[in-house]
Amino acid sequence: MKILGIEKGDIITQVDNTAVTCTNDLTSQINKSNGNDMQITYIRDGNEQIATLKAIKSNDNTYKIGLWVRDTAAGVGTATFYEPETKRFAGLGHGIVDSDTEELVEIASR
Repeated sequence: MKILGIEKGDIITQVDNTAVTCTNDLTSQINKSNGNDMQITYIRDGNEQIATLKAIKSNDNTYKIGLWVRDTAAGVGTATFYEPETKRFAGLGHGIVDSDTEELVEIASR
């Protein structure tokens, strides 16, 4: 599925030139848009891309963009870490599987 160019596996890095590192950051930036157009910067296959989206106000008075975004993963019997400052990730043992979809999580970096 695509939402204005954004596809499953893409990594959202910015909203309106403000860095986002987790779903809370993303949700906050989407709500700050007040339904105005916003630019979403994302990474696909190591390439930075930009999509322009407009959030829609939902019944709970928050804004939604129609994407299901995850920022959690779990590994059993492995040593893993993510360093936000350098955006470095390392894992030892096996691939990381999404607990809801049971699909292998692709890890990308810039």
